[in-house]
Amino acid sequence: MKKILNYIILSILIVFGFSINVGAEENPFYTNLNGATLTESQYNNLRTVFSENTIATMTVEQIDLIKNETDFNVSNETHYIKTIDYYENNKYRNSVSSEVTEYYALNYDPSQEVMPMGWNVSIQPGIKKLYMQVVTGNSLSIKIVTITNTWMTLPKVRAYDVIALRPDSSWLILNNDKKMISGYQLADGTRHPYDGFGANTNLNNNGVGISMNLVNNATYELENSMTVYFVSGANPFKIYGSYQHATSETSQSESLNYDFNANGLGGVIDFKKDSIKNKYDKMQGVFLSYNSGDELFG
Repeated sequence: MKKILNYIILSILIVFGFSINVGAEENPFYTNLNGATLTESQYNNLRTVFSENTIATMTVEQIDLIKNETDFNVSNETHYIKTIDYYENNKYRNSVSSEVTEYYALNYDPSQEVMPMGWNVSIQPGIKKLYMQVVTGNSLSIKIVTITNTWMTLPKVRAYDVIALRPDSSWLILNNDKKMISGYQLADGTRHPYDGFGANTNLNNNGVGISMNLVNNATYELENSMTVYFVSGANPFKIYGSYQHATSETSQSESLNYDFNANGLGGVIDFKKDSIKNKYDKMQGVFLSYNSGDELFG
């Protein structure tokens, strides 16, 4: 009788323990800023290809579409770009950009830059890290594109910067849904999310962009990013990304006054007026040609 009782108790404990484990997996482990939920395994799997900040600011629709994926294909490209903005009598005149190595970027000291000749001439040097990736899951026609600009040295001018993407193939936004667009500005640990419905978003048949008013009081960290779900059967899928920094005071309406084409800044952002274009630093962009079957993660 005692053996039977022990067997029954052991069976109950095994069943009860199993239920707890299953329940723990089904219960939300993570909830992002938009209310999207993930189990621990789902979150850990997404973290193999997306940053914590990207996951935190994706829309519910974006998360729900990929949270059960177990394998991802990914391709990426990174550039470190030094830009020196030239001012005369405190008025912006020109910018010069050049690509540098990661080692140079990590050890850069802007105070070592040589000042130009002239009492009324000044410079504002800085380095940005421009990163872009294309991710696919089981559906190779759905391209999840993320472009991220990380400020290695913080900018002095804080106005409306523009981050944008332009596919060089036939495409559309998944389900023609603005919920498939998300973005963020990270300032001193605080995430400021964006989406496709915001007044800062520029979207037409040629590309997608978001204007971001840089946080004035950020003292040690600034990052800007956008994630878009494109649908394209092109293989390779070619896409251009650009980040343009406003070097003088710029309004939201000015920052949105552009179209997308190959002749634009960074191969993407074509401001409709030279008076607006000349307010931006004209930094080079990033290009990625994604082939289905690239390196597998997951």
